[in-house]
Amino acid sequence: MGDVQDRSLEDRVAALEQSVERIQQALRDLVRMLAEREGAPVPRHSPPRPRTAARSGATTHKEPAPAPRRAPSAPARPAPKPPAGKPWYADRGMDFWISRLGIGLILFGLVISFKYAVDRGWLTPWVQVLCGLALGVGLAAVGLRVRERRRWFSHLVLGGAAAAFYITGFAAFQLYHLVGYPEALAYMALVTVFTFWAALWADGAALSVLGALGGLGTPFLLYTGSGTLAGLVAYTSVVLVGTSGIYLYKGWRSLLGTMVVGGWAVLVLGRVAEGALDLPRDRWSLQAGVLVAWLASWAVPLAREVLWARDPARWARPRDMGIKHSVDTTTLVALFTVSVPLFALLFSTGIWTTSNALWGWVATAGTLIYAGIWLRLGRTEVAPRVVSAHAVSAAVLLAVALQFLFDSHTLLLTWAVEAAALHWAARRVRDRAVSLTAHLLFLVTATWLAWRLLGEEAATPAVLNAQAAVDLAVIATLAVTCRFLDDADTRRWYGLAAFAALVAWLARELAPLTYGQGYTLVAWAAVGVALLVTASRVGDRSFRVAAHLLLAVVAIGVARRLIGDVGSGVALADPDRVLDLLALGVGFAAGWLLPSTGEQEAYWMAAHALFLGWLWRSLRPLPAGEAFVSIAWGVYGIGLLVLGLRRDIAGLRQVGLLTLVLLVTKLFLVDLSRLERIWRVLLFMGFGGLFLVLSYYFRALWKTSKHDAPPGE
Repeated sequence: MGDVQDRSLEDRVAALEQSVERIQQALRDLVRMLAEREGAPVPRHSPPRPRTAARSGATTHKEPAPAPRRAPSAPARPAPKPPAGKPWYADRGMDFWISRLGIGLILFGLVISFKYAVDRGWLTPWVQVLCGLALGVGLAAVGLRVRERRRWFSHLVLGGAAAAFYITGFAAFQLYHLVGYPEALAYMALVTVFTFWAALWADGAALSVLGALGGLGTPFLLYTGSGTLAGLVAYTSVVLVGTSGIYLYKGWRSLLGTMVVGGWAVLVLGRVAEGALDLPRDRWSLQAGVLVAWLASWAVPLAREVLWARDPARWARPRDMGIKHSVDTTTLVALFTVSVPLFALLFSTGIWTTSNALWGWVATAGTLIYAGIWLRLGRTEVAPRVVSAHAVSAAVLLAVALQFLFDSHTLLLTWAVEAAALHWAARRVRDRAVSLTAHLLFLVTATWLAWRLLGEEAATPAVLNAQAAVDLAVIATLAVTCRFLDDADTRRWYGLAAFAALVAWLARELAPLTYGQGYTLVAWAAVGVALLVTASRVGDRSFRVAAHLLLAVVAIGVARRLIGDVGSGVALADPDRVLDLLALGVGFAAGWLLPSTGEQEAYWMAAHALFLGWLWRSLRPLPAGEAFVSIAWGVYGIGLLVLGLRRDIAGLRQVGLLTLVLLVTKLFLVDLSRLERIWRVLLFMGFGGLFLVLSYYFRALWKTSKHDAPPGE
């Protein structure tokens, strides 16, 4: 009975060991396959340990195995830190770069051999061409044979074979003139087809890039100074269609970038060639090429993004040429979605000589297309960056359309309205890219507006002109946009920019008028009050600081006017004095909007001082003007003192007393030396009597509270 149990236990152990060996073999195969794909050396594993004697069939008696102990759980080790970022060339093994160096030397040697053989006359041109073809065929045979064992090496030699074929075709046509242009073009097309087939068969993105470069570069490799633009565009369109089909199937982003940049580069080179657009058919063919390039650069990548969103397993995104630190596919598609339609539109304007209105309507049609796709994609699982890119593209095309359709005045306003609409849409759909586009458009609009306000003269009549109306509407749009912004800091900057623009607009429109400086100061004071009201409503201290600065500028401006116009003989009838007084009144009223008592007192003291200066400047030009200034100061000071007594306002009483002290100082320092004797007598006697009467009724005028009796009682 014991022997049977022992044999059963041995069988179980043997089965477990076989299972472990199978698992280890599977892991070794997986590691080898991954190493071949990455180009790294295959790790070696030690052979499995020999079986124990228990499996030899011995029937020696064994003690029952004790129950295995559970090892005490070791403390969890912290996860290892990721290695520091390596440069791109360190991601590959040494054999990877040695292989690249080897194939490069072979191809370079092929080129040198052609040139050297020609110079020496050793081989006939046909023999040299056949040698190049033989080298390409040999490399292709090696690449096809080792695909299963060394995929990365297969990609390398297949790429070398394609390069050898291209070099051979170039030499046969351009250097040796062995074949004509049609034969050379057909040969190069076959090489391109072979390269694309090899890329699909070996699953090599680098081969597809080589095929795209070779296909797009063939017209230039075979260029002889003649040819038609229509033929170039037709050939390029065929290459773009095939390349876009391969991208749709495989999703290699390196192929996408090569196709977009290379395709448009060919069209640009064809456009700038001398005499490229002499014939109408050349214009139409180039326009057709623009249409094909636009669809290949935008519609095909978008279609693959939609397919990937629906079935990621079927339309997977493979690792592309081993690139780890590059732009991902979604970002690349979004970038092309924004840039390609704008480039295509601007490129098309250089083909035809038509009115701007036509291109404005074309851009409007593009706006509708991209806006409609944006709305449609918003209900799918497509990557948000791709969806947002269509909204950004629609906004850019609309801005360009407005530029084509309207003049400078209307264009500025339409751009501002578009930016506000984008902010509204971004808030509704919560799209950060749309919001960023709106910010950029508003930045352009604000820069243009600043140039108009600071660098252009005001049109006539002032205020009532198209320039002023458009600029004011843009400023209003900027202010209204604040309601569509969720971020407090962004709202603050938009609001401050609107107020700053309004200040500049008032200066430009009002300054050229008669008495324009006075009108400007009054308007600026009103803007300062509006800033204080805004600060109290939104609870933002920045608006209050801006109001303080603006009203300080107004106060300095009024003070300079009062001092600078001393020599003029105009008194109270001067409209400038009326405007100065109005500005002082607005500044005094602004003090009531301040939350702090200290800020209020500062405003009122500044207004009080300026009002005294205004009285001095307004009355001084009159005959015996210094006497009238003293009388006005005295009446004003006594009025403040009496009002302070009646209202029991200590600050008002103190200001009134200080005003009377200033009056007495003026009587002795100015009036005593400048006025005639009769005026001196009247002023000293009159104010002396008023002071006595005021002192007699002082306690009667002071309306104090029960707990605050006048001193001396």
